[in-house]
Amino acid sequence: MKECVICNTEFEAKHFNSKLCDPCREKKRLYRQRDYKKAWRESKKPLIQQKECKNCGASFIPAMRHESICYCSSDCSKEWHRNQLLTATKEAQAKIPLRECNACKKMFKPSKDDPRNQLCGYECNLTWSKMKSKQATKERHKNITSRVCVGCEQTFMPNRYDVGSKQMQVYCDGECGDNHARQLRLRATKEKAKLIKPRICVTCKKTFIPPHGTKRKQYCNQECSLDDPTKLLWRRISTRFNRVSPKVGIKSLPYNRKQLNEYIVSMFDKPKWNGSEYVNDTGYSMDNAIKWDIDHMRPVASFNQEELKNPNSEDFKKCWALNNLQPLWSGDNSRKNNDWDGRINA
Repeated sequence: MKECVICNTEFEAKHFNSKLCDPCREKKRLYRQRDYKKAWRESKKPLIQQKECKNCGASFIPAMRHESICYCSSDCSKEWHRNQLLTATKEAQAKIPLRECNACKKMFKPSKDDPRNQLCGYECNLTWSKMKSKQATKERHKNITSRVCVGCEQTFMPNRYDVGSKQMQVYCDGECGDNHARQLRLRATKEKAKLIKPRICVTCKKTFIPPHGTKRKQYCNQECSLDDPTKLLWRRISTRFNRVSPKVGIKSLPYNRKQLNEYIVSMFDKPKWNGSEYVNDTGYSMDNAIKWDIDHMRPVASFNQEELKNPNSEDFKKCWALNNLQPLWSGDNSRKNNDWDGRINA
């Protein structure tokens, strides 16, 4: 058994000098026969004759047996066609007669035989365009008629002919247009105000009509907005929070304004921590919110101040948790100060 040199398959050799299997030997025979026939056909063709370049006149032997090959290289072919085009262009320009410029009235020869080319240069083109524009403007001004101003209802003459355009002049001047637009806005505001229903102020419980039909308007004035008890508690906790944890942000608290209000109200009748023990203290309400404060049962000073600047730390969560807050009279809060027994909310 031997291994084929081409396909690397094993075959049974019929001769000790065999190197190819039967399929590979057959393919090699067919390829050799094809090459022989090709060489025989080429030998029967006449020899490629030497030609003279159509452009430079040099003698050359074409690489292919084709009658259309007339140039020794592609550069000669491009150069010959370029010269032919320039010659044809010059002959065509020589046949173009002189014309008179419409702008400067001088005779000139255009580069192309185009009947639309009636100007000798760029400057004449600009001059002619301005002249035609002025003539068209004069023709349009002849068709301008007087109009009635929409604002003051007086007759005026428009500055330009703009009939049918989207920017048609309907006011005699800009001031009249501004006044009319202002009147339309006031009229629309009054009509909208008629549809507004009266509301009750959240703070003072008085009836009021909000301006411009604002849906979110809940207070009759700015003072009632500032005196709202629900906002007062959140404003107090925000002020203290920004002082203790300035770069954290109030949104990092685990509760919102509504949850804080509900928790503080629920603590009104419950015992209060005065620093050493729980004391039954009553009389708290949202009406007298000015007299009491939001107190930390475990003082802020007892926590690690660096940890309070990290919203993911345990001290931060314990300090600002709802179970560490309580309402406490301002005087009692001042006496309590930073007292802590070391056990409450440890």
